[in-house]
Amino acid sequence: MDGERNLTPHAFSPDGRQLILTDDSDGQSDILALPVHGERKAKPILASAFDEMQPSLSSDGRRLAYVSNESGRLEVYVQAYPELGGKTLVSNDGGEHKRSFLIR
Repeated sequence: MDGERNLTPHAFSPDGRQLILTDDSDGQSDILALPVHGERKAKPILASAFDEMQPSLSSDGRRLAYVSNESGRLEVYVQAYPELGGKTLVSNDGGEHKRSFLIR
């Protein structure tokens, strides 16, 4: 990885092939995946004009839960993974604790 980055590890994929990280280097938080083997270059999973943070994967690796401020406050979202799609807001009236929203 080039340059100095503020990376925080959060989870391994169930197969152990990727480390899910957040990158807070530019004053905003994005979610990345870093392959454990081969070319060790982090790739963005969720990178937008909003903060995406606190990623967590379901035990089968098919769902990604995370916290985002895209609604103007912190909310918990879940979506398909690794093929992203079907984002669903799962918190009511704000939320910061995402683990309970994953079906394990």
